[in-house]
Amino acid sequence: EAAPSDIDLVITDLTMPQLSGLQLASEIKKRSPGTRIVLITGFSYRVDDRTLKRHGISHLVRKPMVRADMAAVIREALDCPPVQAE
Repeated sequence: EAAPSDIDLVITDLTMPQLSGLQLASEIKKRSPGTRIVLITGFSYRVDDRTLKRHGISHLVRKPMVRADMAAVIREALDCPPVQAE
């Protein structure tokens, strides 16, 4: 929180104990609209393109994943302009 502009990329899971990855993405985008966010989930039926855009999430990764696919998503997320939350 002290230096949100220092963070280029956040990778978060959809399901977490205190808040969802969607809630975290929204909070991050409020503080740092330029941060890119990748959401990981095993429950892809809960997340559609409109939901991702609304929360400013650039990429969705479905579990299970392999390291090479994750590396490609990270590279693409860093190379693309950040998605602005709606």
